[in-house]
Amino acid sequence: MPRLTDGVVATVREGTDVVLSSTVTDPVCAALGEALRLPSIGVHLQPVRPTAAYPPMVTAARTFGAYGNRLAAHALWLGSEQMFAPAIRSLRRELGLPRQRFSGSLGLPHGRHVLHGFSQRIVPRPTDWPAGHRVCGYWWPQPPSGRQPEPRLLDFLAAGLPPVFAGFGSFVTADSERLSSLIAEAMRRARVRGIVQAGWSGPHAENDDVITVREVPHAWLFPRTAAVIHHASAGTTAAGLRAGTPSVPVPVQLDQHFWANRLHALGVSPRPRATSA
Repeated sequence: MPRLTDGVVATVREGTDVVLSSTVTDPVCAALGEALRLPSIGVHLQPVRPTAAYPPMVTAARTFGAYGNRLAAHALWLGSEQMFAPAIRSLRRELGLPRQRFSGSLGLPHGRHVLHGFSQRIVPRPTDWPAGHRVCGYWWPQPPSGRQPEPRLLDFLAAGLPPVFAGFGSFVTADSERLSSLIAEAMRRARVRGIVQAGWSGPHAENDDVITVREVPHAWLFPRTAAVIHHASAGTTAAGLRAGTPSVPVPVQLDQHFWANRLHALGVSPRPRATSA
């Protein structure tokens, strides 16, 4: 019977020079690179490496202090390693690699290079990071060629003052109807025009002053808005900063608290108020 990894290994061997991995796929890709004798490089959109400079990504804290930040981050890594360990052990057996002793490093090799896709103006590189961890600046997606925004969106933008954008991307809620009502009511009370992006939760609001859209490049839309209400993911946060548009972050989970706190620390947004899913 073919092993689970046979197809992956065969695919990687076809002309691959280097294995690139996100924060989530790091442990798996590191083992794959080791088995195929290929360099494995992290390409991260968040500063997940333990440091005294910032608290761990998934906490809502602005800081625990230098010692507390490092301690909390290492504790989080140890906990994450325990979750990854069974899958990594199984993968290493399938790849014919020796058994690895886990020690709070998520199974990543010492001295591994990691490239970070954010700006040092937004997140200065921590001085206690290893030399191989570089901050490279933002990586912007290639804008779709020949694709034009839908006419109703163009008409709405031209019909009045710049609207407020509200979108929560990959955030998923069990009560989309309530989220839609909250957005519409907030727009009404603030007496602003609004554009709601459906995202994964599918919020929807339509009236004379509010429309709902689906896929619209943020690089195109955000400079045409008066403010951006968002869940503070890495990508949406970066797009708002690039556009120079005021942000109102509403973090929910994972790295969103970190980016919301960075926006406030930079003086470009109000203090974030975390919400629950």
